[in-house]
Amino acid sequence: MDARIGPLALAVLLVLAGCVGGTPGGTATTSSTTAPGGTATTAGTATTTDDPTTSPDTPSTRTDDAPPKGSQFVSVVAFENQSRHAQWPDNQTVAFENLSADRQRVFEEALPGGSVAFGPDETAPFSFYDETRPRAVRYDGTWYYVRVAIV
Repeated sequence: MDARIGPLALAVLLVLAGCVGGTPGGTATTSSTTAPGGTATTAGTATTTDDPTTSPDTPSTRTDDAPPKGSQFVSVVAFENQSRHAQWPDNQTVAFENLSADRQRVFEEALPGGSVAFGPDETAPFSFYDETRPRAVRYDGTWYYVRVAIV
């Protein structure tokens, strides 16, 4: 028997038996080379993959002060180009005095550069899901964009 076949056969058997590969689901590769003088060398590498049924859950990055999923945030920003209000259809542009009382209150609360938050169980006057909600509001002679974000 050739001196190179013995170690190579042993390496193949070990790989097939799973003795070299690590955890199930991993892959193993083996390579053989013949050094000068006829000496055979075998090198193997094993790559394992995590088994999703046994890996621990990823730690949550949520903090206690994070808003609950589904929360909505209303903010108001003045258009730099005052003619941009014309991009929206007439049913999405409105004068402030034509807003409902709830929308007027939220708009004025958000006006100084802040935002007004609504939890997932609250009714937001400017709802993210309402496709016809006003997007542009004229207030004291200036057009504002009403932005609604959701978590």
